[in-house]
Amino acid sequence: MTDRAQDDREEGEHLLVPRFKEQFCGDWDNTQPVRNGVDVYKHAIAGSYGSAMNVWGVALTMWSVITHREPHIPPQPQIPPGVTVPDDTPSDMDEFLEEVAPNTPISYCPLLMDEDGPCEYVDPELRRTIYECMYHNPNHRPTVEKLLEQAKRGIQKVFDGETDQYVQAWTYEMLFNASSGVYQAS
Repeated sequence: MTDRAQDDREEGEHLLVPRFKEQFCGDWDNTQPVRNGVDVYKHAIAGSYGSAMNVWGVALTMWSVITHREPHIPPQPQIPPGVTVPDDTPSDMDEFLEEVAPNTPISYCPLLMDEDGPCEYVDPELRRTIYECMYHNPNHRPTVEKLLEQAKRGIQKVFDGETDQYVQAWTYEMLFNASSGVYQAS
């Protein structure tokens, strides 16, 4: 196994299954150590498996396709617009962001929202949606129903130079002819 494949997974843990926020978040540190205890069952994030986790997984896949990168493991929070992080970056970014920007949804979707960044060619509404799908709190993520309605509107959009042939060529290049190299989010 490579060092990248090893990362911090337990022996026997599946290497191809992505880690989801509900599996690795720091919120686990605040739950009582009672197996299957009430704290885990009722916690809004740690162990909260359901359709919101699937929304996260699809968004993470779309993020990887758009950015051509492999995400950080564990994912790192995106600094919300308007929040400045001091030079001496805090060790617990989740806690820091909750302090300086309470009630501001925290996303784990770097690069997509950077102005003049490498993904500015992507439809801003699509980038915003992916960003929202990767919010820390599953209750802040859009529902599958909301995403379906948005997708129905989105496929009606027309972009200059984006013919069916262009989309087919792009899909082939990005998905079927993609580099096998390992990229790391910066």
